[in-house]
Amino acid sequence: MATTSVTSAAPPAAPKSVPARPPAKVDRSRRAQLGTIAALAVAHVLLALVMRATPAIATAHALLAVGVCAIIAATTRRLANIPLLVAYLAGCEVLWRMCYANIFWEFGKYAVALILVIGILRVKVRRNRLLPVLYFALLLPSALLTFMALDLETARQEVSFTLSGPLAFGLAVLFFSNVRMDAQQVMTTFFAFIVPVLGISTLVVRSTNVSDHLEFVNAANTVTSGGYGPNQVSAVLGLALMFVLLFIIVRRLSWRTRVPLFLLAAALAAQSALTFARGGLAAALAGVAAAMFVIMRGNRRARVTVLVIATLGLGITKLVIEPKLEEVTNGEIDNRYTSTKSSGRDIFIKGELDLFLESPIMGVGPGIGTTIRRERGMFFGASHTEYSRMLAEHGMLGLLSLGCLIALCVRAVRRTRDVTARALSLAMVVWFALFLLVYSTRLATPAFVLGMAFATSVPARAPPKKKAIA
Repeated sequence: MATTSVTSAAPPAAPKSVPARPPAKVDRSRRAQLGTIAALAVAHVLLALVMRATPAIATAHALLAVGVCAIIAATTRRLANIPLLVAYLAGCEVLWRMCYANIFWEFGKYAVALILVIGILRVKVRRNRLLPVLYFALLLPSALLTFMALDLETARQEVSFTLSGPLAFGLAVLFFSNVRMDAQQVMTTFFAFIVPVLGISTLVVRSTNVSDHLEFVNAANTVTSGGYGPNQVSAVLGLALMFVLLFIIVRRLSWRTRVPLFLLAAALAAQSALTFARGGLAAALAGVAAAMFVIMRGNRRARVTVLVIATLGLGITKLVIEPKLEEVTNGEIDNRYTSTKSSGRDIFIKGELDLFLESPIMGVGPGIGTTIRRERGMFFGASHTEYSRMLAEHGMLGLLSLGCLIALCVRAVRRTRDVTARALSLAMVVWFALFLLVYSTRLATPAFVLGMAFATSVPARAPPKKKAIA
């Protein structure tokens, strides 16, 4: 039998198809995106100054922002755009308060909740349908005690102040658990939060520079917080810092892109530190450390990248940032951040645990803890620790609700789809947990962060299978 040799006129040619986005083009695309973000940041720097000078403009911006975001959320074809709206409104909340916008105190939380409700109505809720609803529902029965103890309007205000945060938490889990976001969309969402925070940063710089009586002691500083509450300012500056550092760590960037981001991170770190409110910076660094731990376990290349970035960051901190801050604060910053003296939260926690033991079933009712502490001559004011507040004001129902919240956080991390997603999710959960520990539910920001922990755990849509070539 003759042997038939299979000889073709020429060997198979290499595929002529060019990758859709070569590395150079990807880098150019990222630089273009960062350029757009930089332009928006400059616009918000100017907007912050105008709003601070004219509170009516701040009010108009708040109302317009919520209205426009609601319209976009209801009409956009890309559901992954809705997290951008949530991030932006969460970033604006403290800015509006700093600019004396004529809006009610919980406006930011309800604005975020509105966008989340619209998003929930537009997605198919298949994941986490029960646990977030149960978490919030367990907190509702104790509200009856508040309405029985106070007049209607005061009770409404107390319940709104206390439960608007948990409401936003539950809605965030429901929505973000059911919307798909790729890594690029997650990073873009980070910057949607950072842009308005840079307006806050501008007001902080202005307040610090124009002050004639800048004095640092072992306590939070209102002047270096833009004339507003140091805890809230430190928290959002710290979160913006964490987002920038996560972007640097997770994304493959050229050093022409990394250097400006490092400078931005250094500026945010310095400003957060200068508020002398330690929680914001501590939560941010803890979140980054958690993400780095996960990434370093991923692969060798990731370990090298993380170690280089960590070494560079530590060097900049020790050689540049820390000496400058020591000079500006006359050495007080070292005393502040090495001090183990509590700012009073331990007294809050002890008082709330005592209330829990007195009323272990349903607690004393949301907001009533503040009234009881004031009447007894104790350390009073709104609670700073959500965990002990849930026990004091909701009793065993609060304990069960807390169990649901912990289970949700564990689920967010365990169901991540890869190492990068797990690192991001763990960073969000760590920041969220620490925020509730030191700042309770004063802002809408923790709802957004908790939601982002779940966004990274939604399974990616599987690519279509290619047909085999005969």
